[in-house]
Amino acid sequence: MSSKHRWFAAAFLGASLLLAQPASAQELPEWLQRLKVSGLAFGDIYAVAQHHDADIDGANGAWMRRIYLTFDEKLDDEFSFRLRFEAASPGDFESAATMT
Repeated sequence: MSSKHRWFAAAFLGASLLLAQPASAQELPEWLQRLKVSGLAFGDIYAVAQHHDADIDGANGAWMRRIYLTFDEKLDDEFSFRLRFEAASPGDFESAATMT
């Protein structure tokens, strides 16, 4: 990259940062203000040094074991609800690559 292009890129980045303004917040509906959204994920990073199956021997990667997406809302002092989506993996090396 030439020095002219570097200077232009730096000037453009600097101007963008100086001119950037926060977006104005919109008023949320009351039910959406009470809604709590949370998530949780468990996973592994693995490396197989030795294995009796030649297809698995030396394999490495990342594996998502379980993923949760939860929506909680308190309707009033007596009632609340929770909606939870869950994805899970069997955790073996022989199953399909997609989570169920």
